[in-house]
Amino acid sequence: MIFLKQILAMACLSGMPLIFSAMMVHTNTTGPISSDGKIELKAFENKKGKITEFSDYYFNTGKQSYFIQPCGNSLFSNGVIRRIVGEKIHIIGELKNGQWDNCSSEMVQSRTGEYLIISTIELLNDPEYFISDGSGNAYDLRQNQIHYIPVKPENSSSGMYSGGEEKTTSIDLLSYLDLRDQIKTLCMDKALHIKNRVKGSVGIRWKENNKIKSVIVSDESGAKILQSLKSALHGR
Repeated sequence: MIFLKQILAMACLSGMPLIFSAMMVHTNTTGPISSDGKIELKAFENKKGKITEFSDYYFNTGKQSYFIQPCGNSLFSNGVIRRIVGEKIHIIGELKNGQWDNCSSEMVQSRTGEYLIISTIELLNDPEYFISDGSGNAYDLRQNQIHYIPVKPENSSSGMYSGGEEKTTSIDLLSYLDLRDQIKTLCMDKALHIKNRVKGSVGIRWKENNKIKSVIVSDESGAKILQSLKSALHGR
């Protein structure tokens, strides 16, 4: 405290701006962080103030924006961060102080300060998808798991057909995003939709803005997502 008073006194006597004194006593918060927010992409500006072809990712809580450290983070290398820019998410990670630009020699600018390392991401307000095949077997898809609900003989039209064993498998966020992208394409492309639930068709149902929505696509259009769901269910 005495040292701080000496600095302030010297600043007043020498005419140094008080903002210099504020910079001297500023401390950054480090340690665990758990927060809601969104990922933003900002153009990379070099020391000369020139906008380059590179970009930086930041996590914005609504009150503060943190530089996201990409070095050695699988969420960057597998493309997850890039694919969820602008979506509302919850992150768990750690705030640290140090060098920002130590991943690529092309981007080294000696920038230092507070940065964020993200370890876990949860998508907020993302719907739960329910996909059923032409036989009535269903896949309940959530961002962390797939639950397969087969038709049982007693519920089949023939009284004999079985869709196999019920199964639940955990999936990572990358696998979920791959499946979600396929489903969104089917839901948004009206040219793929059919009116009636005919034999072999694929039904997709989800909840959006507190409303249940659904589409039906032909067996040919829905074959890929069914195969993808089956592969993810069995870890392939």
